Amino acid sequence: MIPNNVKTRFEKIEKDRIALMQELSKYSEKQLNTKPADGGWSPMQVLHHLIQAEQGSLLYIKKKLSFKPELKTAAIINDIRFMFFKTAFNLPFKIKAPAVVADNLPETADFKSTQETWNKTRQTFHSWLETVDDDLWNKLIFKHPIMGRISIFHTLGFFEEHTKRHTNQIRKAL
Repeated sequence: MIPNNVKTRFEKIEKDRIALMQELSKYSEKQLNTKPADGGWSPMQVLHHLIQAEQGSLLYIKKKLSFKPELKTAAIINDIRFMFFKTAFNLPFKIKAPAVVADNLPETADFKSTQETWNKTRQTFHSWLETVDDDLWNKLIFKHPIMGRISIFHTLGFFEEHTKRHTNQIRKAL
């Protein structure tokens, strides 16, 4: 069974995703596929980056767990690292994305299929959450490039902060 804190965080990121997609549905395909003057990613490319980050995270976790590794238990230090990460991630500094989720972005994409892909990605993640063994909820499963090893709860927290940061980027580009 999904713990309440994880369930609540998942519901929050899902609510945020749905609100973002509703907001973006008001724009034309041309607007969503236009790169900003500074040469950054188009809003559609940002969406694909968010999707790839979530897909890649789940693939990593599944692969890691397939080896039946001995995992460390999360501790207060992990909460502190997450708070520092969250603070730093909300500063107005550019953070370079790992190549695996930055180099494979489409030049153009259509909104509807992008939305369907993100829907399926989230559904897949939620379905996986429903299968997690109780002894894994407090384990350091995912290796984040900045925070190091984090729990499922903090992985969802990363998705929340990541989407917030890029939502601002999307709005600026539009």
